[in-house]
Amino acid sequence: MKWFKFFGQDWLTDTKILSLSIEDKMCYLTILCLVSASESGYINSSEEVILHLSKLDSKTSGVLQRLNDNKMLEYDNAGCFTIKNFIKRQGESLTGYERVKKYREKQKSINNKTKKKTKDNKKDNIVDVINDNAKSNQIKSEQIIENTDTTSKEVIKIIESDSKEIPLIFKEFESINPSVKRMYGNKTQRQACSDLIKTYTFEKTIQVISEILPQIKGQPFFPEIGTPYELFNKWSKLESAIIRYGKEKNIKSKVAF
Repeated sequence: MKWFKFFGQDWLTDTKILSLSIEDKMCYLTILCLVSASESGYINSSEEVILHLSKLDSKTSGVLQRLNDNKMLEYDNAGCFTIKNFIKRQGESLTGYERVKKYREKQKSINNKTKKKTKDNKKDNIVDVINDNAKSNQIKSEQIIENTDTTSKEVIKIIESDSKEIPLIFKEFESINPSVKRMYGNKTQRQACSDLIKTYTFEKTIQVISEILPQIKGQPFFPEIGTPYELFNKWSKLESAIIRYGKEKNIKSKVAF
């Protein structure tokens, strides 16, 4: 099932959106959904189909022309069309999952280059292998440190010797609690990160931080969580609060605890 990013602030304030009628807005949303489901980002659909999917009748005809006049659509030579800047905007404002995915792909590329170099040179000397691993670890450390204000030698040594996923958990917490920037070298907080990964997996931890914590911040009946240590120690309370809230509101959390 595919999803796409929807920029709510633009929907409420963009002059082009505000100039549309309710019917045209419904058609525009339908087109957004169709474009997001397309592999190329372009669709070849008739206006009748769009009106039918939007549950509108022929009185709304001409919507494609109106959107085109507003420069909200783009056509190619084959007659297919897309939402203007749709693909570009889908790459903006990365989610926590996307940041992790991008980081891992970059790490995979670095590791592949290191392996290829080792294979090409046919290195059998254990000293050479150790030197290659040390160089790879240095690259990882520099990538982690460039995004944080904490650059002391002691913290750098901790980062080099610890799990590469722990700094990503700290980075995700910064959007919730900016003071986390000063906690990268805190042994208690780092141990909590390690415990979260071992107990609940790295992926689930990132998902909870990026999708759940921003929504419950300041909400009554939910535990206050602003650091890795608080998340690990209040995980069960958070789970219970979400289940209780879901039952009262008849909704289901996207995060499976």
